[in-house]
Amino acid sequence: MALDIFYIVAGLVLLAWSADKLVLYAVSLAKHLNVSPFLIGIVIIGFGTSAPEMLVSALAALDNVGGLAVGNALGSNIANIGLVLGFAACFSPLIISTKVLKVDLTVLFLITALTAGLLLDQKISTLDGIILASSLVLFLIWSAYSDKKNKSSNQEDIQGEDEFDLESEPDVSLKKSSLWTFISLVILLVSSKILLVGAIGISKALGISDLMIGLTVVAIGTSMPELAASIAAAKQKQTGLIIGNILGSNAFNTLGVLGIVGILSNTEVGPEVIQRDFIALFIIMVLLTALAFFRGKLSKLSGTLLLLAYFSYLGLLIYNALQTVS
Repeated sequence: MALDIFYIVAGLVLLAWSADKLVLYAVSLAKHLNVSPFLIGIVIIGFGTSAPEMLVSALAALDNVGGLAVGNALGSNIANIGLVLGFAACFSPLIISTKVLKVDLTVLFLITALTAGLLLDQKISTLDGIILASSLVLFLIWSAYSDKKNKSSNQEDIQGEDEFDLESEPDVSLKKSSLWTFISLVILLVSSKILLVGAIGISKALGISDLMIGLTVVAIGTSMPELAASIAAAKQKQTGLIIGNILGSNAFNTLGVLGIVGILSNTEVGPEVIQRDFIALFIIMVLLTALAFFRGKLSKLSGTLLLLAYFSYLGLLIYNALQTVS
């Protein structure tokens, strides 16, 4: 088990480092290629911070541990809202725009409801995977149209650029950006595999289900890029980046990650996924919406409540795991 713990620690460290470098140099590459700010924020940054979840889940599906993949996706979404947004709000109040409240959160609720509906038969089939992946494409197209329509009036969607500009090197060449984007992707893949090996080893040694490991250790680990980026953005008052990154990342996790799982392997899903995990996700999303509507922002108190909600859910998972082992 000591070796498995080492694999998890090493995997998490490499995962966080490589994801950070991927986002950093991918942004630089996108600017060299004259990609629009919207595509940088939604596609590159959104995909970059969700890449760990996608890679871990794809490898899990190929290794016939689909429960870990499902747990990773759902657990990461819950962690993104409760842990990441909660922690960031404790650093600095997060302003929530009217558009985010009325449109973006509504779309995220619809995406989550669609996914829960597809999983009611307790499996993710190839057809389910295709539906989810297709929905991701439609989501990106809709986001591009919405961004273009609201570009003149909604300046919050552009806020994220400055934060990355401050962190990136002032004169990164196209060659260096391309090389490091490729290197960070390779390291991301390797670290995801290392993390997966350690997580599976520990789950087998302790008799804990792969779903439980995915919901806890792996989910928190693959949410580290979002957490690191959000804390850095909160320190620089870039609240638009934080909200956009989390909402985009959750959409990628739900549609992209679970879509990949379904396409790669027909995966059985236990009843607890709907009865416990999806309900927990809906509850924490409702809590986020209520807190944001109350004052139009997430204050330190709101952040504390989100953290308490997340750790309460984590406590429930640990209790269930101990009951299973005993």
